[in-house]
Amino acid sequence: MELVSSCGKVEDFKQSDIDPFWIRGSFRGIGVELVVVLFACTVYGHIVKMKLKVLFACVILLACVTGQELQPRVDAGVAALAEQCQIQRRSVAELVDALDGDDLDAVKAAYQAARPPYEQIEVLAACFEDLDEAIDARAYAFDTGELGDDFVGFHRIEACIYREEDIECARPYGRPLRRTINELCDVLDEGSTEVFNRGKTWDGALGLTVEIGSKKIASEEETYSDLSLLIFRENLKGIWSVISPFEDEMEAETYEALEAAFNTMVDTMNQVDPENGFDGGEGAAAKPYSEVSVEDRKLISDNIYAFFLALEAANNEVRDGEEAENLPEGATRVQMGSLVTSRATERQNQAVLEGVAKFVELCASQQELAADLLTAIDSGDLDASRDAYVAARPPYEQIEVLAGSFEEEDTNIDSRPYAHNKGELDEEFRGMHVVEYCLFRDDDLDCARAAVTDVQGTIDSLCDKIDNAENDPDNFNLENTWDGLKALSVEVPAKKISSEEETWSDHSLLIFTNNAKGIESQLSPFYPLLPAATVTGLQNSYQEIVSMFDNLDAAGFDGMANGDGPLYSDVSIGDRDAIVDAFYNYAALIWAAEDQVADGEASPSTSPPPSVSPTASPSPTASPTASPTASPTATPSPSPEPVCFPGSATVQLETGETVRMDQVAVGDKIRTSTGFSSVFMMGHKDSEILAGYLSFKLANGDFFRASGSHYLVTEEGLLRAARDFIVGDRLVTSMNGAVAIDAVDRVVAKGAFNPHTEQGDIVVDGVLASCYTTMVPPAIAAWLLMPFRILFRLGFTVPDLLHTNSSNLVVLLHKVAKWVF
Repeated sequence: MELVSSCGKVEDFKQSDIDPFWIRGSFRGIGVELVVVLFACTVYGHIVKMKLKVLFACVILLACVTGQELQPRVDAGVAALAEQCQIQRRSVAELVDALDGDDLDAVKAAYQAARPPYEQIEVLAACFEDLDEAIDARAYAFDTGELGDDFVGFHRIEACIYREEDIECARPYGRPLRRTINELCDVLDEGSTEVFNRGKTWDGALGLTVEIGSKKIASEEETYSDLSLLIFRENLKGIWSVISPFEDEMEAETYEALEAAFNTMVDTMNQVDPENGFDGGEGAAAKPYSEVSVEDRKLISDNIYAFFLALEAANNEVRDGEEAENLPEGATRVQMGSLVTSRATERQNQAVLEGVAKFVELCASQQELAADLLTAIDSGDLDASRDAYVAARPPYEQIEVLAGSFEEEDTNIDSRPYAHNKGELDEEFRGMHVVEYCLFRDDDLDCARAAVTDVQGTIDSLCDKIDNAENDPDNFNLENTWDGLKALSVEVPAKKISSEEETWSDHSLLIFTNNAKGIESQLSPFYPLLPAATVTGLQNSYQEIVSMFDNLDAAGFDGMANGDGPLYSDVSIGDRDAIVDAFYNYAALIWAAEDQVADGEASPSTSPPPSVSPTASPSPTASPTASPTASPTATPSPSPEPVCFPGSATVQLETGETVRMDQVAVGDKIRTSTGFSSVFMMGHKDSEILAGYLSFKLANGDFFRASGSHYLVTEEGLLRAARDFIVGDRLVTSMNGAVAIDAVDRVVAKGAFNPHTEQGDIVVDGVLASCYTTMVPPAIAAWLLMPFRILFRLGFTVPDLLHTNSSNLVVLLHKVAKWVF
């Protein structure tokens, strides 16, 4: 149907295209105009005998009139946030200036002063999701946590300056944050109705209110800066700024109740932090959240939920009962992408079932401990009930690694309130964390008794599923097992580190240690399917976790797994940093090992694995086009790991422009050891893969990443595999100099690329590397690639077949080399 709308343009309308709110609209303030329009439409419809079409056209007319009448309420909120964005521009500029200096205290002060504006603006984050992610996302929003390139913004800076106390770590993220803020301010200044509308305004207000009570209350935001109180009060200010303009659409009683609930939150913040209050002290001062008692946190939680209920009632009135669409919702843990693999082999399936079998007895123990917990509660002894709760937690925190195989049971046993639309108010919120809240926060045994009784049935169902895993390949399979291993190994350092689990019991160390045990129990059955060096790396990394907890407290790893040792609130930032590093190292190895299990290329390890990076026989001398001579420490045996650089690595073009590796194309001339040389083919080109890399922190402050099997150049002009370089060794740079390695870490990054130049080497992130890897000895690789080099010089390019998923190419070259030589 073609109609001329009162908005001034001809449009095609379908019934499904029309915002239902516009049609039902609020008729307040339209008065006589409304009556006149309806009367005119009715009369005209009778005259032209097109009653329905004319009436429908009038409805559209009223929609625009009503929409124009109501949009100023949205605009008023957006305008208030636009003013905050101008403050944010200035404060982030000051943060960038501080990061350019070397005064850590000044940087922390600038960071704290810069946090309030966006925490008000956040209420409309759904209107600019990409910008929100680049400004305010926490590490757990990404599959690989802090290991990937996507984690940027305020919280990347927070981790650097508060946890690592490293300005150099934070400095690269300052200017990109400033650019993103400038872009955000432009969006807010424009205030487009295509971006901002009443639906997103109310969804945002409701969603952020629930998030404070169900998630942020655990200090999962500002985990290291300890500024959660600042976050709460600024979030509340932002919520009020966008909903208060709708006052005249509510009944007086509804608005009064809403205003009273908001003022109660203001009073609560004043009570909890009397020195700084709701308005905040100088420099955005706030009481450290670690100093806020459980009783005060409970007060905040109770009153924020009361505010949510008042807000929900106002929403129902303003939007005629329309429920919010974008409240927080999701699983307790990160949902991983599918494992790309062909049908699992029999040996892989056996490894899966071997791991699940370890949980049969553990689940039976969970049943017994839940019964013991109920007995303690029935005794009426709160302290004994708390002890029984702690004793009952370990089994499932190991079993949790396979949560993807029994999602319903996991939700009903272990979900936190933020996994549900209305947080604690949601009737679907049940399980062990309800018991935790009842015992440790509310001191309510009756509440705990009901929750334990409810969860016992779910535990029984879980144990039945585990007992019958062999007959349930749809749920217990290779994909779910490795998804669980990857997800949980990242979830601990990216999310649980904030104490968002066991928020009220303060027993996060119990969670971490048992999660580690669970991961290792499901990983170890795959050791026979992995290369010896990979197994050694995984075993060593797990042992590093155990040793780290042993050194943290006399209770040790096993004691903490049983609930002994310090409470998490007593664990220092330095020790939390050690936990983060240890788990991320473990996660990086797990992510890399997944591909080796999935592609079936790895040689089984049937004997005890040797030490990491074993010395091998000398490699053959490289040809003139294959870079310098390989060092005797290089390992020429084939490696199943990615043999390349991440997509975010950079190279320099002949034009002087620096580009990312994922932008390099065949024919580009890029910097090498002798100047600039053409890329004649891509040995590997995959922009989507998440792969494990070694990250070298250099003495000049730069970082360089490459796969462990990639050849790098030593000062002596020899080739050595990246995995064989250690702290103190020196890497050759593009300036014909060398720079020392200060630290070596394992990371996961997106993309895998390996450009082959005619010269045979390449300068990546300022470091000279060979184009060749340990997959094939350099001299042989150069010989095998000669036909492609000749074709390129004749004007032909290597087919795209070899450009994507081209780990196939290096595997092919390896097989050809074995056949020829």
